[in-house]
Amino acid sequence: MGTKPKFWWFNADRTRLLFKAEDRGTGEDWAEKISCHLCDLLGLPHVHYELAQEYERGEPKRPGVICENLAPAPLSLLLGNQLLFERDESYPLDERAKYKVRLHTVDAIVRVLNELEPPRNWIPADAIRSALDVFVGYIMLDCWIANQDRHHGNWGAVRDTHGKLSLSPTFDHGAALARLLTDDERQERLNSRDRNRLMSVYVTKAKSACFADVTSEKTLGTLDCLRAFSVHATDAAKAWTSRLATIQDDDVRELVERVPSTRISSIGRKFTVELLSENKHRILQMEIQ
Repeated sequence: MGTKPKFWWFNADRTRLLFKAEDRGTGEDWAEKISCHLCDLLGLPHVHYELAQEYERGEPKRPGVICENLAPAPLSLLLGNQLLFERDESYPLDERAKYKVRLHTVDAIVRVLNELEPPRNWIPADAIRSALDVFVGYIMLDCWIANQDRHHGNWGAVRDTHGKLSLSPTFDHGAALARLLTDDERQERLNSRDRNRLMSVYVTKAKSACFADVTSEKTLGTLDCLRAFSVHATDAAKAWTSRLATIQDDDVRELVERVPSTRISSIGRKFTVELLSENKHRILQMEIQ
């Protein structure tokens, strides 16, 4: 699925892996890798990504990332639109219709989540027990990393051989961390004296892929989306934000620094750290009721 080049292959120990190419030079690879490490810091169930390089006849062809299948046979993956269609036959199943689907509302997603088991092998901790509780963590992650791509094809459930449906780990964060900005734009925003160009203003522009209701004209901002889901799982939202509060900026900076300079520039690193710091501040200032 999707538009970026990808293929399955087997490594030396016969593990089946997916290679997703980053052939547009827009930073999807490093955004995916950094987001993966941030999931580790939060304790979120997630697909693990590693930076990779495709070769042809021994020569580098294109960079990308690799990951294992999150639902290897006999398991299977059902995406959000399939789960929503089962409850509302007017919901679009067309894989191309991913954005601006007004039926992709917070309440509709919550109804699906309430019928799912938490992710496989998830050990309940704090007040995070149900599938909805865990998904609130995914939405908080989206707000933290400015992920605007949590459409109905970027979440789902894993079905086992007994038909039990468990929330899938979070996956596909390559559109996060403002990776489409050029380094000139990053530099200008970091140094600008124009109030409207400051990072504190820029991060508020990030939009989720969820609607407040079917009559809404626009999707919710990422922070408003977190606030809306938090209403349905208040204790879990408080638990996730408490986890976020324990993460130090130095730890975030250190993991961003791990990304090779061949993948991300120094100004890209600096901008990413600042973006994450600003969004963390916004989340922790949010009142959860």
